[in-house]
Amino acid sequence: MTFVGGLDLADFPMLRCAEQQFDGIPDVDYLADADFWNAPRLEYLGFDAVWTTTVPAGLAKAAGLKGLSCGLTQQSLRSALDLLPRLAHLEILSLGCGSKLGRADLQALSNALPGVHIRIKSCDDLKVGIDDPRYALSRKIGCANSYDEAAAAAEQLFADMNFAKPRFETEFQESALKGWLRTLTDVAARERKSRGATQQGVAGGAVGRSHPRRVAEDARPVLAGPLSRSRAVAFRLPARPGQPSHPPAEFQSDEATSARLS
Repeated sequence: MTFVGGLDLADFPMLRCAEQQFDGIPDVDYLADADFWNAPRLEYLGFDAVWTTTVPAGLAKAAGLKGLSCGLTQQSLRSALDLLPRLAHLEILSLGCGSKLGRADLQALSNALPGVHIRIKSCDDLKVGIDDPRYALSRKIGCANSYDEAAAAAEQLFADMNFAKPRFETEFQESALKGWLRTLTDVAARERKSRGATQQGVAGGAVGRSHPRRVAEDARPVLAGPLSRSRAVAFRLPARPGQPSHPPAEFQSDEATSARLS
């Protein structure tokens, strides 16, 4: 449900998701005793503005928050470092394009919120320009002519990505992942179609269509490539029948690193 910025969420005790919208992305200051967020069932709050001087203390009453989207400045960061760690269920913090934080500020925020994924819309210190080699790698992943070409680019790019720390702007990081997943899907579909054509050709039949579940199965060995070995990803892929469920020994150190980061 969408609300204007000054509405008291305590009037909606069963509310789980809310967006408080403003005209544009203004800088907003609340009085010290502002109490608009007494909504203990609230799980997501989108605050479409920038807290310029302080994060209002009343936000702590939204004790069930799992996701928070807002804007912060270096001045309001001090109160954020005090208040946000008290939101015990917080999992994702999205900092909007009105935020005015630098690399050191984001590092301090990450250290204060070790279990929270921090997304940053815009930060000059984290920008990847078109002259940056990582920009070329990201483009190559989504536009590669072959899996090997995309995999080589992904190997280099994701080795420098760590999703437990805010090191890149959201658009760059997430577009690189989307490009890689598109490549995986295309490769799996082509391999399945090629095998189906071969099998049907032997039997004298036409090319069979790929079932989505089978395509996903075929993608497993492809997924067990550069992305799964990167410190960026803290998950283990399920093994196919007859294969060990644990990663090879040479990858175990990377997995341990991912576990510690998560």
